Amino acid sequence: MPEIIQHFSLLGWALVVLCFFLISRAIGGRSKIKLTGLGLHANYLGYKKFSVAFDSKVNSNQLRNYRIEYYLQNTDDPKVVITGKSRSMSTSKKGRNKETLLIDKKLIKAGKWQLVVEVKQDRHPINLFFALFPVTQKITKEFTL
Repeated sequence: MPEIIQHFSLLGWALVVLCFFLISRAIGGRSKIKLTGLGLHANYLGYKKFSVAFDSKVNSNQLRNYRIEYYLQNTDDPKVVITGKSRSMSTSKKGRNKETLLIDKKLIKAGKWQLVVEVKQDRHPINLFFALFPVTQKITKEFTL
Protein backbone atom coordinates (compact mmCIF):
# COMPACT_ATOMS: atom_id res chain seq x y z
CA MET A 1 0.00 0.00 0.00
CA PRO A 2 2.75 2.59 0.78
CA GLU A 3 4.15 2.05 -2.75
CA ILE A 4 0.83 3.13 -4.25
CA ILE A 5 0.83 6.29 -2.15
CA GLN A 6 4.42 7.09 -3.16
CA HIS A 7 3.64 6.74 -6.85
CA PHE A 8 0.35 8.58 -6.70
CA SER A 9 0.94 11.84 -8.55
CA LEU A 10 0.12 15.30 -7.31
CA LEU A 11 -2.62 15.44 -9.93
CA GLY A 12 -4.11 12.25 -8.52
CA TRP A 13 -4.21 13.73 -5.01
CA ALA A 14 -5.78 16.90 -6.39
CA LEU A 15 -8.50 14.81 -8.05
CA VAL A 16 -9.17 12.94 -4.79
CA VAL A 17 -9.50 16.21 -2.85
CA LEU A 18 -11.70 17.71 -5.60
CA CYS A 19 -14.00 14.67 -5.52
CA PHE A 20 -14.16 14.86 -1.73
CA PHE A 21 -15.20 18.54 -1.85
CA LEU A 22 -17.78 17.89 -4.59
CA ILE A 23 -19.33 15.00 -2.65
CA SER A 24 -19.27 17.04 0.55
CA ARG A 25 -20.99 19.95 -1.23
CA ALA A 26 -23.61 17.64 -2.78
CA ILE A 27 -24.42 15.88 0.49
CA GLY A 28 -24.10 18.85 2.85
CA GLY A 29 -25.55 21.33 0.40
CA ARG A 30 -29.03 21.45 1.85
CA SER A 31 -29.96 24.66 3.55
CA LYS A 32 -30.22 24.47 7.32
CA ILE A 33 -32.53 27.50 7.27
CA LYS A 34 -36.16 27.56 6.14
CA LEU A 35 -37.71 30.96 5.38
CA THR A 36 -41.28 30.93 6.70
CA GLY A 37 -42.73 34.39 6.17
CA LEU A 38 -42.46 38.11 5.48
CA GLY A 39 -44.31 40.89 7.26
CA LEU A 40 -44.78 44.66 7.27
CA HIS A 41 -44.86 46.48 10.61
CA ALA A 42 -45.39 50.03 11.88
CA ASN A 43 -42.94 52.65 10.67
CA TYR A 44 -39.78 52.99 12.73
CA LEU A 45 -37.88 56.30 12.90
CA GLY A 46 -38.46 57.20 9.25
CA TYR A 47 -38.04 53.66 7.96
CA LYS A 48 -40.44 51.04 6.67
CA LYS A 49 -40.02 48.07 8.95
CA PHE A 50 -40.26 44.60 7.43
CA SER A 51 -39.60 41.28 9.09
CA VAL A 52 -38.55 37.88 7.84
CA ALA A 53 -39.29 34.80 9.90
CA PHE A 54 -37.23 31.64 9.59
CA ASP A 55 -36.48 28.35 11.28
CA SER A 56 -32.85 27.39 11.84
CA LYS A 57 -31.55 23.87 12.36
CA VAL A 58 -28.09 25.09 13.41
CA ASN A 59 -26.68 27.24 16.21
CA SER A 60 -25.33 30.79 15.94
CA ASN A 61 -21.75 29.56 15.53
CA GLN A 62 -22.67 27.80 12.28
CA LEU A 63 -25.00 30.62 11.17
CA ARG A 64 -21.99 32.88 10.61
CA ASN A 65 -21.62 31.04 7.28
CA TYR A 66 -25.05 32.34 6.21
CA ARG A 67 -25.81 35.79 4.85
CA ILE A 68 -29.16 37.53 4.41
CA GLU A 69 -29.74 39.88 1.47
CA TYR A 70 -32.91 41.76 0.58
CA TYR A 71 -34.33 44.26 -1.85
CA LEU A 72 -37.60 46.04 -2.54
CA GLN A 73 -38.69 46.35 -6.18
CA ASN A 74 -41.44 48.57 -7.53
CA THR A 75 -43.81 46.34 -9.53
CA ASP A 76 -45.18 49.33 -11.48
CA ASP A 77 -41.64 50.38 -12.50
CA PRO A 78 -39.37 47.31 -12.17
CA LYS A 79 -36.24 49.40 -12.80
CA VAL A 80 -36.70 50.95 -9.34
CA VAL A 81 -34.97 48.69 -6.84
CA ILE A 82 -33.98 49.54 -3.27
CA THR A 83 -31.34 47.20 -1.91
CA GLY A 84 -30.81 46.62 1.80
CA LYS A 85 -27.47 45.93 3.41
CA SER A 86 -26.28 42.32 3.29
CA ARG A 87 -25.36 40.93 6.68
CA SER A 88 -24.35 37.80 8.53
CA MET A 89 -26.96 35.78 10.42
CA SER A 90 -24.60 34.99 13.29
CA THR A 91 -26.78 36.77 15.87
CA SER A 92 -29.66 34.33 15.28
CA LYS A 93 -30.11 31.15 17.26
CA LYS A 94 -31.27 27.61 16.67
CA GLY A 95 -35.05 27.34 16.28
CA ARG A 96 -37.60 30.02 15.30
CA ASN A 97 -36.13 33.46 14.54
CA LYS A 98 -37.16 36.83 13.16
CA GLU A 99 -34.93 39.42 11.46
CA THR A 100 -35.89 43.07 11.02
CA LEU A 101 -35.30 44.74 7.67
CA LEU A 102 -35.39 48.55 7.48
CA ILE A 103 -35.82 50.63 4.30
CA ASP A 104 -35.84 54.43 4.26
CA LYS A 105 -39.40 55.74 3.66
CA LYS A 106 -38.08 58.67 1.59
CA LEU A 107 -37.04 56.25 -1.15
CA ILE A 108 -40.48 54.64 -1.46
CA LYS A 109 -43.28 56.11 -3.54
CA ALA A 110 -46.87 54.91 -3.22
CA GLY A 111 -47.69 51.75 -5.12
CA LYS A 112 -47.11 48.02 -5.19
CA TRP A 113 -43.70 46.80 -4.13
CA GLN A 114 -42.22 43.33 -4.05
CA LEU A 115 -39.93 42.38 -1.17
CA VAL A 116 -37.38 39.69 -2.02
CA VAL A 117 -35.30 38.12 0.75
CA GLU A 118 -32.53 35.66 0.01
CA VAL A 119 -30.42 33.65 2.43
CA LYS A 120 -27.11 32.31 1.15
CA GLN A 121 -24.65 29.89 2.63
CA ASP A 122 -21.55 30.92 0.73
CA ARG A 123 -18.89 30.10 3.30
CA HIS A 124 -17.65 26.84 4.72
CA PRO A 125 -14.69 26.24 7.05
CA ILE A 126 -13.12 23.71 4.64
CA ASN A 127 -15.05 23.38 1.40
CA LEU A 128 -14.47 26.18 -1.13
CA PHE A 129 -17.27 24.94 -3.40
CA PHE A 130 -19.78 26.74 -1.17
CA ALA A 131 -18.26 30.03 -2.37
CA LEU A 132 -18.55 28.98 -6.02
CA PHE A 133 -21.97 27.34 -5.70
CA PRO A 134 -23.76 28.83 -2.67
CA VAL A 135 -26.80 27.20 -1.12
CA THR A 136 -29.61 29.73 -1.48
CA GLN A 137 -33.18 30.10 -0.36
CA LYS A 138 -35.50 32.88 -1.49
CA ILE A 139 -38.89 34.20 -0.38
CA THR A 140 -40.96 36.91 -2.07
CA LYS A 141 -44.05 38.87 -1.07
CA GLU A 142 -45.89 41.82 -2.59
CA PHE A 143 -46.91 44.82 -0.45
CA THR A 144 -48.97 47.92 -1.19
CA LEU A 145 -47.14 50.84 0.40
